[in-house]
Amino acid sequence: MLKLLERFEEFNFLLQNNSKKVLVKFFATWCQPCQRLQENIKRILEEEDCLVVEVDVEKFPELVSKYEFNVQSVPTLFLFFQGKKIRESRGYLNTDELKSFIKI
Repeated sequence: MLKLLERFEEFNFLLQNNSKKVLVKFFATWCQPCQRLQENIKRILEEEDCLVVEVDVEKFPELVSKYEFNVQSVPTLFLFFQGKKIRESRGYLNTDELKSFIKI
């Protein structure tokens, strides 16, 4: 399931109140690698049961600059499970890399 973050307040709620894996994708609308990554995410969601939270870096600079994220380039991915960050990746991932990234 894809969820475009619309309000800052939603972010922690989505991470903490979810029994699924949560993939957080920091992106920018003008970013070509982000757009290609989005296609790969849609493909893997057909097989994987996880929530994808999409964070537009231009709309949420307060999340971008948070210590635990420190997003300096897009796309940047974080995988959470039961409210805890498990791993992160910076840059484009092909479909196989993405599948490996979200495996727990």
